[in-house]
Amino acid sequence: MKSTYVRVGGITAVLGGLYLLILSIVQAFYAGDIDDGGFLWQAIPLMPIFLMLGAAGLLALASGHKGVQIGAVVTGLGAVLMAIGFALMTWLDNDAGWAVMFLGMMLHPIGFFVFGLANWRTRVLPRWNALPLIVGIITVLLLAVNMFADGALGLTEQRSEQLFAIYLLTLAIGWLLLGVDMLIAGRDEPVLITTSLSLLILLLAACSSDEPQVSFQNLEDGQRVASPVSVVMEAENFTIEPAGELQEGAGHLHIMIDVPCLAPGEVIPKDDNHRHFGDGSTIADLELASGEHTLCLQAADGAHVALE
Repeated sequence: MKSTYVRVGGITAVLGGLYLLILSIVQAFYAGDIDDGGFLWQAIPLMPIFLMLGAAGLLALASGHKGVQIGAVVTGLGAVLMAIGFALMTWLDNDAGWAVMFLGMMLHPIGFFVFGLANWRTRVLPRWNALPLIVGIITVLLLAVNMFADGALGLTEQRSEQLFAIYLLTLAIGWLLLGVDMLIAGRDEPVLITTSLSLLILLLAACSSDEPQVSFQNLEDGQRVASPVSVVMEAENFTIEPAGELQEGAGHLHIMIDVPCLAPGEVIPKDDNHRHFGDGSTIADLELASGEHTLCLQAADGAHVALE
């Protein structure tokens, strides 16, 4: 029975690590725009659930070693809180999810560190016994710098996103290797790895989303620009056309200046804060006063009704 728990933990640890790897790539190369409403964001609670089951496998592997078990429990608890937080944000649109997810993200690397520290003596893993401690040290330091030393170090938002991508990548590598280690300990490695890869293929296939999206091509959060600001807008799975006719999957763009985007179904007003590009253009020059500004890009149909 113990070996069954360890094998299942190995499968889910590999799957959770692969999902983390995907998130770290998105974070690094797509300006941290994970919460784009696509399947990758909607299914993100699955990742910490995989990691929670992976931690259960570590707990079974560490039977009789209290220090290692405590680390596995803390790691699993962090994953549970991350799953609850992500579910609150993505499925229930509840702002409390951020606090729950943040707590889970702190407990998760701390659990890794405790597990690795206790495992340094007991060595319950078949190989790579220093791995949990290394992952724990790196992720705790990265999280501390990103969360608590931001102001003191003067980190830009872009640099902060890069550190977070490294945090995700370190956890991904750690869980992938721990999953393989548990599969080795479970002694049914070839069949289980094949199963894991099959599930990953299904997961990646589901992640390809055809949902319409619009974005600024040449602007990033925190970027310093001079007025007039040249703005390049782009759309994916959405046709840009002049206002007037109502066409499914088509419309034109609007830029909200210092005001939030509107809820879907609302008519977008036309004033200095709501710039319309009803001619179907995707390039514009914006005259902005000196200071900080927020820009929000939103698509609408031919009647200027905001789209999802």
